Amino acid sequence: MMIFLSIGGLIAINIAKIDPKPSLSKLAGLTLGIALILTLISGFGLIATLKLKFQSWIVLKLLIWFSFGGMISILKRREHAGRKLWWSVIFLGVFAAFLALQKPF
Repeated sequence: MMIFLSIGGLIAINIAKIDPKPSLSKLAGLTLGIALILTLISGFGLIATLKLKFQSWIVLKLLIWFSFGGMISILKRREHAGRKLWWSVIFLGVFAAFLALQKPF
């Protein structure tokens, strides 16, 4: 939830083309960083608890995690990236949920 909140805020700032207060961008970046760390720790904890081996769906979820982390730099450096990343965030979130629930491979 925190990941989508912070990336959504950064996308809204990017689409609106406003120059936010530095504290607002800092808050969104801090929220994203904390959310990514909590997600990584809890994900590896769940893998250890369920005694799973590294399967390909876990690797894909790690790639999705890295892409969420990289979105902040894209949003800060490119002016018109917000609209494209809006749909990317939704797709990646749904795909990550599908991988977690179905474990297709």
